[in-house]
Amino acid sequence: MDPIDLLMSEHRVIERVLDALLVVADDWRHGGDGRPTLARFVRFIREYADRRHHGKEEDLLFEAMIDCGVPREYGPIACMLGEHEAGRALAAQLARRADQPTPWTDDDRDDNLRDAMDFTALLRSHIAKEDQMLYPLARRALPAATMEALAVACAEQAPPVDDPLGALATELIALGQATVHGLDPARATAAAW
Repeated sequence: MDPIDLLMSEHRVIERVLDALLVVADDWRHGGDGRPTLARFVRFIREYADRRHHGKEEDLLFEAMIDCGVPREYGPIACMLGEHEAGRALAAQLARRADQPTPWTDDDRDDNLRDAMDFTALLRSHIAKEDQMLYPLARRALPAATMEALAVACAEQAPPVDDPLGALATELIALGQATVHGLDPARATAAAW
């Protein structure tokens, strides 16, 4: 698969999980202890969005672009790297609340919604910049041989067929859909994709 197309398909999965995070975080404001569920969202954010997706960008795509003359210190790559770090800081705030030893207070729930909204806004803006500016720049800047090498490198990092992070994404998306529609999350899982 074309490496840019692969990265963009990962963006679509991330966006759907972000939608679910916002819906569920808003629902938590009405009570309940969402710490275990928030921990699942944090796991997806850290392992799929950051380690898997941003890892491919930072270790493969950005390095290839830098090798072809796109600067690291300023411009789009510097901006994307800065936003990756900002996302990690917001994810750490969500993780602290997920790991909190005591049940959430109303203030915790409000803070959680604010952090989820901030994280989602950052990632949505970030994804739009990559889809609309960075990735087209990569397509123009990288020679065909480099794109082929990136495709091979991405294929080597492909998840297993029974990808637990893909299953987690499906469960979280279903949870968001179930929350919106007042359904049992188990029934919504089949329709999540």
